[in-house]
Amino acid sequence: MFLLSLWYSQKYWTSPALLGAVNDTVVDLPASRSLFTLSDVMLKLCSAEPSFLNVMVNFSPGVASMVVGLNSKSFAVSVTFITSDELEPELADDFFDLPHAASPSASGTTTTRATNRLLSMCPPTLVFFPYGPRRRRDCSYSSLMSEVTHRTVQTNGIDMHIAEAGDGPPVVLCHGFPELWYSWRHQLPALAAAGYHAIAPDQRGYGGTSRPVDVDDYDIIHLTDDMLGLLDVLGEEQAVFVGHDWGAPVVWNLALRAPDRVRAVAALSVSFSPRAPMAPTELFKALFGDNFFYILHFQALGEADAELAADPEAFLRRFYFTISGDAPNDALQSMTGEPGPNLFERLTEPPGGVMPAWCTPEDLAFYTAEFTRTGFTGGLNWYRNFDRNWERTADLAETKVEMPALFVAGSRDPVIIMSPPENMAGWVTELRAKVILDGVGHWTQQEDPAGVNRALLEFLGSL
Repeated sequence: MFLLSLWYSQKYWTSPALLGAVNDTVVDLPASRSLFTLSDVMLKLCSAEPSFLNVMVNFSPGVASMVVGLNSKSFAVSVTFITSDELEPELADDFFDLPHAASPSASGTTTTRATNRLLSMCPPTLVFFPYGPRRRRDCSYSSLMSEVTHRTVQTNGIDMHIAEAGDGPPVVLCHGFPELWYSWRHQLPALAAAGYHAIAPDQRGYGGTSRPVDVDDYDIIHLTDDMLGLLDVLGEEQAVFVGHDWGAPVVWNLALRAPDRVRAVAALSVSFSPRAPMAPTELFKALFGDNFFYILHFQALGEADAELAADPEAFLRRFYFTISGDAPNDALQSMTGEPGPNLFERLTEPPGGVMPAWCTPEDLAFYTAEFTRTGFTGGLNWYRNFDRNWERTADLAETKVEMPALFVAGSRDPVIIMSPPENMAGWVTELRAKVILDGVGHWTQQEDPAGVNRALLEFLGSL
């Protein structure tokens, strides 16, 4: 059985609602339940007050523990595992106020001696308790993001900007269109706090990474080789690769091309699809005829580039909103239909020109500044390689994804209609979970960061 117990200090938390919730909370969960399902309970506690909580999850019969810090904006701030072998019996007695070999009780008192010993085994940047050391750590979202570092590395003949956080097993986060490393802003601190080295690159053609001129330089071979080169720079033999939107085909193809370098794979929005019977643009033309379809609209060099770059903020605002879970039901219908209007003219403006809460004015400004500087040609060139990718991966037609895999998507994401997750059956042989987030649209990890973080951490914990 899991026992969830909470300790608090009135010196730090004086809200009656919060203290009442803490006093009343002892949660028993079946041992078969995943560890991170407890985050649901923790999030509810956080809603009582946007204050920092410290949570101990005790396992019987030992003293193995998970230490998780929570705040109102990021559900997982720190995760540290302490086993009974690592904590001396007398300190276990002090810390939990129970016999070392007995099952943990729901009540316990911490002592300075036990807490200091526990802290000595935990990264001091990740854990604090209301007892023991007097210095209180700032675990606000802005503070956590300030710990994300940036550098430029050389990989596969290009300069690649990467954002990093944490130490531990590497997890590489691959963004889609039109996004940047910044689309993983909620995952970087959560993964780092859970003991992973999270790496989010600006992919080829985006942000601070090189933007080659030749369209052919954006095919799937180049894109996956970029990731292999990144592993070499990091000095890692393997990593878990996570991809959203266009990042998903990158990690799926990487799993096919270099399975020895991929410890596990997770895809958001875009599921694995077996090889199409014809070149993709031929398939799209057969499906849409002369009607408008954005991927076909993107094929001609120059036209869409100028259209999107004419007003980057307006395009991004409309594009992000139109395929989000917050858009009206008829928003997607306007993106297809009779020829005439261009993509920008078909997109839906959010009410009052203001994005939903998941994309703040600061978030939109960050994207706008980067795409105003770089333009959209780099990202559009990925679309211009649909047929070339199909041609260059013929040798992988019968290859399956055989490492552990996770799929996460929103219930309102139009991509799961275009590319149904059911297509993975028989092709992704170790699909550990398929998570559909209710009411979420295409921008999975931005619209529901807590849901995505929970799915990712549970998946990573299963490896």
